[in-house]
Amino acid sequence: MPPELRGAIYGKGWHAQPNLAMLDKGFVRYANLPHVYRQAAIVIDDANHVTKAWGSANSSVFDALAAGCLVITNSESASLDAFNGELPIYRSNNDLAQLVAHYANDQKSRADLQERLRNIVLARNCYSYRAFEFGLHLEWCVARKHSDSG
Repeated sequence: MPPELRGAIYGKGWHAQPNLAMLDKGFVRYANLPHVYRQAAIVIDDANHVTKAWGSANSSVFDALAAGCLVITNSESASLDAFNGELPIYRSNNDLAQLVAHYANDQKSRADLQERLRNIVLARNCYSYRAFEFGLHLEWCVARKHSDSG
């Protein structure tokens, strides 16, 4: 991380990583994450190698964007699938450092992009929309069952 930037890492086991131990803030309960996100300008999503291949975005990506901070991810497929490719993607440590520096220094660019991404989350990825989508799928299944049997 560039020395002029402050940072924190939340989770288990980071104290055991010599080059990251000074950033370790320990485990945070899920219910307390909105408070953490509201204090951050940028969240780095290091997509799990198991889910990354499937393009699955962790719920923390959506939570952080909804709370008002920008997320930078290493999952190109999640960016493309859920955010029309607008979620910033890093492919290397150098990419990550450049993206963090850019968005830390260009507050307008960061705020504009974060607002667009937040609007995507609120429009297409909140529980009310998911319930609506599920209802449509159920209607389709029922209609299909009736057409197959009749």
